[in-house]
Amino acid sequence: MKKADFPYTGFWTSWFFEDPTAIEYEQYLIDRIASPQICEDIKQVLLILKKYELLIPTYVQDRPRGKFEIKADNVEDFVAELAALIKQQKIDTEIEIGGYGVVYDENNEPLIQEDLIGVAIRFFQRQVVISTTKGIWVPISIAKNHDLDWQIELARNNCYRLEACLREIHAALGMQMSPDEEEIDRDNPIWIKGFRPYINPSILISQYKHRPLSQPFNFSEFLLEQYPMKETNILQSFGDTEWPITATNSSTHN
Repeated sequence: MKKADFPYTGFWTSWFFEDPTAIEYEQYLIDRIASPQICEDIKQVLLILKKYELLIPTYVQDRPRGKFEIKADNVEDFVAELAALIKQQKIDTEIEIGGYGVVYDENNEPLIQEDLIGVAIRFFQRQVVISTTKGIWVPISIAKNHDLDWQIELARNNCYRLEACLREIHAALGMQMSPDEEEIDRDNPIWIKGFRPYINPSILISQYKHRPLSQPFNFSEFLLEQYPMKETNILQSFGDTEWPITATNSSTHN
């Protein structure tokens, strides 16, 4: 399988799953004994992420202490090695789990992407954070160097898989999610609502205005439901109806 190197967006897009009632985790700050539930949560999350090909774990990182490569044939063996590192106190307090995932390109061909998805865990709090710094989930590429390009098919081939994966993780953990399902997180160019990332609508409209595409494109597929669905209303809502009304779609990723 070929390797990909999709650009760094310049920010994290993250979903937080946490159980604020699990105050017993705070005992870790006193006795440095991690709850066994930590590894159970990690196993559940990694099994689901692997099922959707979003994360095949290969390492754990404790930022003050460094990165620990873990060679394992399956999630269960990875978590067993991780549990041993925790017991030996080689990793401490907060960790990040990473590896590689599969991205399906515009032709639906699989590519390997390092650090597609990351998982962060705290030992003193029952919390799991799922994060990505890639922008493949939305129809316009977002890069730290501010380059913008259309990637409609790339988004279609990946965003619904991420959404389904996060929904399954939420159900498996039974914890609160932040942002919650009805909240819109507008902190970055990629917004979050529920289990789905969305492009900031002003970026989508601006990109369409200045770089129109060649094939029919349905705005409503990539706009939050709170925004108008019809192209005419969308354009009016952004104060500009002089440019073409028929949205269009084509996309390539170099």
